[in-house]
Amino acid sequence: MQLSLAIQENHALRDTWSWWLVTSQSAAAEDTLRVLAGALRRLSASAQRSVLAKVRTGYSEHVEATLHELVAHELLWRLHLAPEWEPRIASLTPDLAFKAQGNSFLGDVFVAHSPTHAVDEGLARYLNDPSLKEGWAYDSDAAPISRAKKVADRLQGKAEKYAAAGLPLVVFVFLGDHRAFDFANVEQAIYGSSVQEGGPNGSMPLPAHQRMSGGGLLVPRDGSVPLRNLSAVVVCDWFDTLHRACPGRRLACMVLHHWAPSNPLSVSAFGAFPQVTWRSDPVWIARVVGTANLVGRFIDDDSLDLRTYAGDSPW
Repeated sequence: MQLSLAIQENHALRDTWSWWLVTSQSAAAEDTLRVLAGALRRLSASAQRSVLAKVRTGYSEHVEATLHELVAHELLWRLHLAPEWEPRIASLTPDLAFKAQGNSFLGDVFVAHSPTHAVDEGLARYLNDPSLKEGWAYDSDAAPISRAKKVADRLQGKAEKYAAAGLPLVVFVFLGDHRAFDFANVEQAIYGSSVQEGGPNGSMPLPAHQRMSGGGLLVPRDGSVPLRNLSAVVVCDWFDTLHRACPGRRLACMVLHHWAPSNPLSVSAFGAFPQVTWRSDPVWIARVVGTANLVGRFIDDDSLDLRTYAGDSPW
């Protein structure tokens, strides 16, 4: 298998998740590699060669990003959104492009990890006080520690970079760890707080969570609407199921829409996945639609098996 061989040829990947994929004899690793290999075959021959070259020679974080780009492309393909791999647009090369309801969108992907300082600070606090059972959960407004700020800075950079392309942008953010890092951190990054914190009728701007003021990327400033080319952020968690009888990866997604984008992404594009949408009534009110806890599995008939998932009822 070409992808497996490319990973094994890259010694920079030893002791990483990618290396586990090709060295583990577990059914979970085999299923994950099956999905990635199938996603690779979906690409053109030249795109496949490019991906394999990146995997064969890239640093571990670059390989991790490339493999998750394959997952995003596969998701778009199975949602019938006509994805294109690394299109050349206005001298820029985003990771993806796709179409929804006849409109073209750029897609870019990154894998977000908890800031090293947050993990180190949490561990230090835990060692000083073992009653803090989850010490690595520490977060702060401070720039080197705030998860929300780290994500907001990456999103801002991408939105500003692709503004020149003249097409709306959708960014896919994959959770790279579960050290107290979850979908709410990305909501805080773009809205200032999670919608749950804002209450059932939370309006824009949502009440800022006092510990997450490093976020709020889309909060209006001086009456202006920031980054209107950023139509939505799709938060993804590609995780190992707890269901041992059918091991492998499941994909959870939540679509966080811009409250007033230049070109909105249709809610129907991502089907029944949970989504934060907005309506003007007359202020902008947040509304959550879709099916909570919905996750998908890439299965061999080229479809996306979607079911609800819970820790006490995995599948």
